[in-house]
This record gives sequence, C-alpha cells and structure tokens, in this order.
Amino acid sequence: MKQKILVTGDGILGRVTAISMNNLGFNVTHGIDGVSSIKKNERYFSINLLSRDILQNHGIWENISTSEHLPFNKIITWDSLQEEEVCFESKSIGHKNLGFIIPESVLLAVTLKGEDDLKIKRVTMKDIGLDYQEYLKDQPSKNTKNKEFDYIIGTNSESSRKEVFKKSYKVDYNQQAMVLNIKVTQKTSNVAYQKFLPGQILGLLPIDNMTYNLIWSMDTDKIEKIKTYSMEKILGILSQELSEKIGTISSISTYNTFPLSGYLYDTEFKGRLINIGSALHNIHPLAGLGLNLGFQDLFVLENSITNTDSEITSVTLSVYKNNIRPINKSTYFSINFLKKFYSDITGSKVLRRILLKTFNKAGFIKRHAIKAATGYLVKSQFSKKV
Repeated sequence: MKQKILVTGDGILGRVTAISMNNLGFNVTHGIDGVSSIKKNERYFSINLLSRDILQNHGIWENISTSEHLPFNKIITWDSLQEEEVCFESKSIGHKNLGFIIPESVLLAVTLKGEDDLKIKRVTMKDIGLDYQEYLKDQPSKNTKNKEFDYIIGTNSESSRKEVFKKSYKVDYNQQAMVLNIKVTQKTSNVAYQKFLPGQILGLLPIDNMTYNLIWSMDTDKIEKIKTYSMEKILGILSQELSEKIGTISSISTYNTFPLSGYLYDTEFKGRLINIGSALHNIHPLAGLGLNLGFQDLFVLENSITNTDSEITSVTLSVYKNNIRPINKSTYFSINFLKKFYSDITGSKVLRRILLKTFNKAGFIKRHAIKAATGYLVKSQFSKKV
C-alpha cells in the first residue's frame, strides 16, 4: 500500500517536492495556505545545474521555453581592494553554463502545470487542521484524524512548525536587501557580476540582453538612508559603483526591500515530520543559493528514499539527516564567513588582498567552489541517480 505523504508550502519548492514524491510512487497531498499575494515586482531566481537536473528528472524543465530562461556562464567579482577581478567560469568544470535565470512567475506556472498533469490533490492547510504534536510520534495514535498521512514534508518556515523545531544557529545580518532592475546600453553577454563594498554587496544577474536584476544588500542604517533618496540619486550611486563593468546605466526600476537573517534548525526530522528548504535553513543571498539549497535538500532526500527500499522509514530519515546535515552546516558557516570577509572585515587589508590573490590563482580551489555553487559537488557524492 502506498505511503501517504503531505507536502506543505505552496512555493516553488513545495510544488516540485509534491511532484517528486508522486513520481517516487507515494500517495501525495499538497497542503497550501490558500492565500494569494500580489507582488510589486517580478522576482528572479538563479537555478544552478543540480536544480536544473531535478526539474528535468521530473518533466518540469521541458515546459520552460528557451525564451523564458537566460543561461549565464561567468561570474565576475571585484571590489576596491582587489588588484584584479576574480572570475568564475563554467568551462573550468567542463560545462556550458553555470546556471539559468528564470522569473518566479514562470517557475510557479510550470510547477503548477506539473501538479495538475499528475492530478496531485491540493487542499488548504486550514481544512486539514493538523496537530503537529501528533506527528512527533513514530506511529499515529488510535482514533486520531492525523492517521490520514504517514509523513509530512515541510518546505517553508510556517509558524505552526516553529513550536516543534528550534533553531540551533541563527544570525541577524543587520542588513536589508534592495531588489530592482537595471537597464544598460551594452549587452549583458550572459555574465553575472558581484561587487563588494564595506557593509554592502551588489549582485547582478542578467535577465535579458540589456537588463540586470540587482540584489543590493547593505547595512540597515545605510538602506534606510537610501530609501529617502530620489530614484535619480539612486541611479547616480549605482552608475558610480557599477558602470566600470556593465557600462552606462540608462534607467532603473522601482524597488522592493526585505530584511536579511540566517538560521539553521536543530534537526532535519522529528517523528514523522521532515524538513527541507526554508523549513530547515536560510542564508545571506550573496551566493544566490536560497532556492537551490532547497532543491539540494530534496535531491538528498530522494536519494535516501531510493536507497532504502523506495519508502520512508526511520532508517530513511536517519540516512537523510546524516547526509544533508554536514552539507548544510558547511554551507551555512561558509556563507557567513564570506559575508564577513567581504563586507565586515576590520583586520589587515594587506592580508585580505593576499588571500584574494592566492584564491584567484589557485585553480583547484576555484573549481571546487564552482562545483559547490552549481550543486555538482553534492551530486558527485551520490552514486545512485534519481
């Protein structure tokens, strides 16, 4: 008899997880919040190679047209302390691209289509009325309505789960991110950029031939000041900081802002509750790994299931935890170190310059970093493909 799985979280990861579990042979219900929100601006995601593979494996990628995603093959980073830029290229790991820039609306549309094509049941969480405490037990109690699901996979940090799971690590970056689009007069040429300044990181993703999506993270006091500026003044600041690499900025869009924080929950599962994605972790956006880390969790969970008789048991969950925990801890602490190193460091500028030059010349270290960022380092750790 098929195990019954409830997937919670109506974002992109929640939908892909529901499709994944269905394709692995489970009886899947997708629990959604039932509330739609109107977003001010389109969001864009950088989908790395492992995430692309997962979308391909589950028949989702084929529904994204070539006009709806933009590949990029190079990331250039620089700041005022570096005598030379640091360049990360896809060819150094034998691939054509490092990743693909895709609008959130496209990802939401194709994942919803994927669920509809598979006839996956969708219900609102309010209608289900879960008692999460009941799922802390390895087996359901008698005479409880929570018997209808064998396991629950959470993909977002919903408030009701916070009573069950605690954060073992957390950090307030004391920063906010400003997100907007930048129009330029020279072609983007499939190159992403990142500039580091004291208390600031400017990340640029090409979203078409003449436009970048900018995620500009900065200290809270700095962003509060910039919010008082006219759009013309903000354009002037961005031109001063970025034009040396991307050329003349012709215009900028309106912006959204959101606070930045990092956390890692204490465990990947308790009883019959399983965590992936933001139900498990959150990090600074400097590496653009947010959604990709959720897909990476799903990849490891899929492998744990297929390597333990294709069903979920306590053994499956222990394998999942033992595999993903060191990966997520390493990523969490590495990103926090890089954030501090690039924008918060107060030590010797000479030492920092030496370290950056050494990194730039050490090809094997850069290749390792690229493999980690594209998800292929984790993929190589698992011999059995999903």
